[in-house]
Amino acid sequence: MQLNEQLSEFNDRSVTLATVTYDPVSKLKEVELKNEIQFPMLQDEDVEIVNLFGILNENMEPGSKWYGVPHPGILIIDENGMVKAKLAEERYQDRPPVDVVLEAIDSM
Repeated sequence: MQLNEQLSEFNDRSVTLATVTYDPVSKLKEVELKNEIQFPMLQDEDVEIVNLFGILNENMEPGSKWYGVPHPGILIIDENGMVKAKLAEERYQDRPPVDVVLEAIDSM
């Protein structure tokens, strides 16, 4: 996982990383152990956080297996809780490159 591999670059910038997913806690734990994740992975089963930030993938119908999937991306949030940047990709398999994320952080 690229974010995990470059965690020190985020730490050097005093940036805290966290992921948000609707996956069950058991799945998050499995991913954490398998990939030696070094940052928090937050569980959002009720899709509250996803809705709060306006990143819900509207193509998934409520009640479907995939409902709650957010658009893939990264939010950069300042110490006051303000969203300073949204970086996203079209395909759910893709994520913004870490160097682009770091550039966005550096420009804050």
